[in-house]
Amino acid sequence: MEICGRNPVFQEKLMQFLKGMCELYADKLDPQDRYMAAWEAFLEACGSKPGTYDFWEFAFLHIRERLTEMQREQNRRWSLESPFSLNQPGPDGEGEALEWVNPGTGDFVNRVMFRDFLGRLPQKELEVALRYIQRCSEEEICETCRIQPRELRVIRRRLQRQLEAYELL
Repeated sequence: MEICGRNPVFQEKLMQFLKGMCELYADKLDPQDRYMAAWEAFLEACGSKPGTYDFWEFAFLHIRERLTEMQREQNRRWSLESPFSLNQPGPDGEGEALEWVNPGTGDFVNRVMFRDFLGRLPQKELEVALRYIQRCSEEEICETCRIQPRELRVIRRRLQRQLEAYELL
């Protein structure tokens, strides 16, 4: 089966197809690694017999499986000491991030409530809140969370209102 032809139009469409699959199923991986894995999976699909599947359906499923497995593997390696973890060391290298946001005053209930407050935040707001906890600048927050400064201001205002409501409890 000559799926991997030499037609330049076909090759361009194939490259677009592979890049689209990479963005859809492995957007957190290194672009070069995910693209190479997609190519390898496609070439493996070209070399094997799809059985009851149509070739393109078989290739799609094979590439998707490879990319999602790579994404899962990276997620498994994600460290507890990630920038989003409250267990990471504080700015002075001692204690945990949560301790310098909510110092050890002996108020166990307040500490649990604050963790609960953070746990209930939507993903994007949580990422921004944790960056503020780490004392990152607004430019760093925008860069690492991949948001625009205007969106950051909206999220910051929303967090302030939610935190004020939390403090009134």
